[in-house]
Amino acid sequence: MTVKVGSAKYPLIDRSHCHVDRTKNDSGVLDIGWAEGMLTGGRPYRMELWAQDQVTVLTVFFSADGIEEANGTILLKFLEASGLISFSNRIAPTGMAMILDRAGNRFWSVNIVVGDEECTYIESSTIIQPYRQSVLAEA
Repeated sequence: MTVKVGSAKYPLIDRSHCHVDRTKNDSGVLDIGWAEGMLTGGRPYRMELWAQDQVTVLTVFFSADGIEEANGTILLKFLEASGLISFSNRIAPTGMAMILDRAGNRFWSVNIVVGDEECTYIESSTIIQPYRQSVLAEA
């Protein structure tokens, strides 16, 4: 099921051009699932769950408009306050970058390690829809 989200104020990233690997690719990446919804304040997001080398990662994309100068701590607290993710008492390894989509819109790409061989870093997240076997991309 595809959830349609959008906002007159903030764009939703277009990932329709991205290939989904339902089996491990040459780099060892396996795409697991996705979710779309709305963050606090009407900012749509796209979340993708994937794994590589015994590490599972959530990547969250959302518009950087108006929050270009935010740091990692602020962005993670924003995602948690929006109910998208709940962290355990361990500090999750993360990485953030501002990217441009095909239309030239700025988005935050936030990578959060869900778990690795040694532990789990999050308590919960929004429901992830599995990629269908025959799909190249969900949108």
